[in-house]
Formats: sequence, structure tokens, C-alpha cells
Amino acid sequence: MHHAKRMGTIILALAAAGWLAPGTASVRAQALVVPARGPYAGGNRAIITNGAFASATNVLVAGAPATILNAGADWIAIRLPAARAPGPADVLIQFPAGGTTLLADAYTYHPPGIIGLPGTPIIGWEAIAGLPLGEQFLAAGVCSGAVYAVGGMNATYFPPMYTNVFRLDGGTNWAPAPALPAPAYTLAAASYSNALYVLGGFGGSGSLTNVNRFDGAAWSQAAGLPAPR
Repeated sequence: MHHAKRMGTIILALAAAGWLAPGTASVRAQALVVPARGPYAGGNRAIITNGAFASATNVLVAGAPATILNAGADWIAIRLPAARAPGPADVLIQFPAGGTTLLADAYTYHPPGIIGLPGTPIIGWEAIAGLPLGEQFLAAGVCSGAVYAVGGMNATYFPPMYTNVFRLDGGTNWAPAPALPAPAYTLAAASYSNALYVLGGFGGSGSLTNVNRFDGAAWSQAAGLPAPR
């Protein structure tokens, strides 16, 4: 009698902790969210596994509704909502007739801007000095270990187009560098063999075949593209 009562207490405790499939009395493996962490902005896909989730009607992450993408007998795929705060978040799975399964702190939101695990060499974004000139549709690339911003146009969607080139010195300040031979925007840039190549784009007369090579000191013309780009 005491043994049965004790087992019933254990089953109720396990059910409350989300270790039991809703509406059953059999112990299952602990439900998991895979991956268990992700970006603050949400929008990524995760799978909740090890549970009877086929009949789930809603999934809430830190109280915000996730989008249910698909489900199987023991799993459910969701798209994560945006975070309300960084850090651990409860995942609540809701079922018809009011049944729920709570997975406490089962998912962790990174702080805004974090793209890796804390403690890794690259963990996020930080603001540095802005460009000296407001521009859009520019190209960027690396030459001899320095970052270059090349060409572009102003924010009004009308000329002037720019020949300006800026070099990021020491990771903190932008300095003027030798200008492009001709103005262009929506161009591409690529680094190869200690040089920066700028390709195509749009100039005053239309799309360009131009390819220009920068060696860290000056620009020179390289073989043009087979067709304007």
C-alpha cells in the first residue's frame, strides 16, 4: 500500500517536471530542445524531442509563441520567437483539453549580437568608428591585412557615385586611400594573392565589365569581365 502510494507521488512529480508524456503514466527520457541555444532575434529552427508531442497545439518559449513547423510521434519542430530577454527560457508545450508539458530553462537566448558561445575568440559584434562618408552599395575587402571600403553612392539613390576608398587603420580609424580610377557602386570585391580586386558594378553609363587591382599602394587595370555585371 505504502509502496503504491509512494510510486504515485513519484509519477505525479515526474509529470509536473515534464518527464512524463501527457496523459500517460510511463516514464520517458527527459525532453530536450536541440539546439538548446540560439540568437536573440529568434527565427532559427529547433526540435523538441523525447516526448509525445504529435498532438501539441502550441509551444511557448519564455511566454512567446513559437511557430510549429512539423511534428512526429515523439518530436516537434518549431521556429523560435524573438527573445524577451537573454538567458535561459522555459519551454511550455500545450495540448488539447488544457494539458501542458513544461521544460524549465530548456532553451537559452544569446545576448544581442552574440554569434558564438561565451568565451570563444569571436563572440559577437561591437561598434567601431563609422566611415567618414555616408554611403551605400559599396564594396569591402582585405588587402595586406587591412580592411578597405570601396566606391558606393550617396543615400539619395542619385549621383554622385563615389571613387572614394577608405582603409581601416589599426581597427579603430578610417583613413583615405588611393581612389578608384572611375566611380562605381553595387560592385564586388575579392582578395587574392596579396591584392584587392574590385569587379563590375554600375557606373554612369550602365553595368560595367571593369576589373581593377589594388596592391596596397596603387590601382591597376586587370582583364575585364566577359560580360557586364
